[in-house]
Amino acid sequence: MKRTCGHGQYVKYGNCENIIINNTIESFMQFCKKENNATFYFHNLKFDGEFIIYYLLTHNFRHITDKSEIEENTFMTIINDTRTIL
Repeated sequence: MKRTCGHGQYVKYGNCENIIINNTIESFMQFCKKENNATFYFHNLKFDGEFIIYYLLTHNFRHITDKSEIEENTFMTIINDTRTIL
């Protein structure tokens, strides 16, 4: 199991008593998959986003640019001209 250089804290449903702490990209991606239609916030998406996009591209996900192409195992990004992940 690959470890990230840090760990994540995820607060579910606005309840600060319900915190999940993990330290692998796999556990984070499994968490995201379970949270249908959720919104996730990141302290440093420029850094974290690289790990997330790499994981998706190496685990049978396909990057799309048109919402009409959305299906299982696809993802969209917003990246500006300076390659900043927004």
